[in-house]
Amino acid sequence: MAVNNRLPRARIIRPMIEISMHRLILTFILLMLAGCQSSAIESLHSSQPRPCADLCRVTFTTTEATHSHVDASPDGKFLLFDVLGDIYRVSINGGEAEPVLTGSDFQWMPRYSPDGKRIAFMSDHGGTVNLWVAGADGSGARQVTQGWKAQVTAPIWTAEGGLLFQAVRDDVIRTNLMDSQGNRTELAMRLLPAQAQLSTNGLQGYGVGTHDGSGKYRSTLPPDEISRFDLKIGTVVPLDIRGAQPRLSPDGTRLAYVQEGKIGQWNLLVRDLATGATRVILEDMPWSSNTFRYSEDQVPSYAFMSDGESLIAWHDLRLKRVWIESGRVEIIPVTIRRRTPGCPNHSSQPSLFG
Repeated sequence: MAVNNRLPRARIIRPMIEISMHRLILTFILLMLAGCQSSAIESLHSSQPRPCADLCRVTFTTTEATHSHVDASPDGKFLLFDVLGDIYRVSINGGEAEPVLTGSDFQWMPRYSPDGKRIAFMSDHGGTVNLWVAGADGSGARQVTQGWKAQVTAPIWTAEGGLLFQAVRDDVIRTNLMDSQGNRTELAMRLLPAQAQLSTNGLQGYGVGTHDGSGKYRSTLPPDEISRFDLKIGTVVPLDIRGAQPRLSPDGTRLAYVQEGKIGQWNLLVRDLATGATRVILEDMPWSSNTFRYSEDQVPSYAFMSDGESLIAWHDLRLKRVWIESGRVEIIPVTIRRRTPGCPNHSSQPSLFG
């Protein structure tokens, strides 16, 4: 009996339709890419905006943000924060955020210098993450570390305008002190990355030390013991405080830190260093998915206001001010207008140095 090798007609037609549709979609994508490439090349010789750039660019306005780091200016008038790799400034009373550093580079964790004239921040401009310093308005940005061989962490300003930071190489932490002239000194003490805060005299501070004191970073163990350190004599003294990410009030009388509650939940606490009295001021802080990366905090950075009576933090998507004694929480209304750079490598928006 003859064997019929033909498939039923219906089974042939459907695959042919699917293949045709796939070819049509692929052709459309290739034409789009070709059009973008052509428009980008033409835009190099023309000041007129190209349709492709508008297709690649996204503009939006928001009043909320996730995983946003914040710092307060020493005079208490402004707040500095990052959203999606851009840095903004806003009045302590709220309002529309002013762009400070924007563009195709990713910059985050901004911190004011003690005099409020400069900011330090992290940036991947140049292809790798390093520490940068700029004017408070974002002008004159310059790279201050070379992190090709080591993972560099978020900086801490010293009273003299220098920077304290950690460089991690082969899982070994090296604490570095860079003076205002750019001279770097490696210190004997070992602190976990992004886990320290200096007092106003610039010599003593609080941080989280490595578990075994060897400087070996152990990502399998969360930091859970706050220590007091002295830069002058290089000592690290463990305290009976379980927590992480300590921040010292400007007058040195209070210590804010985060402590893990339920699994995956971090609470923000404030301790009176004279009496030991401690209270929770914010619960369920936004936990960082990069907690055990060298350069990240447990939760987005928070900051004391200049009077030491209140704290600023992003919480539940909103920028908030919390008064320590009363526990009163005030939402600071912020409007962020963000425009993405557009097509990669063909952005009409300035980069870090724009």
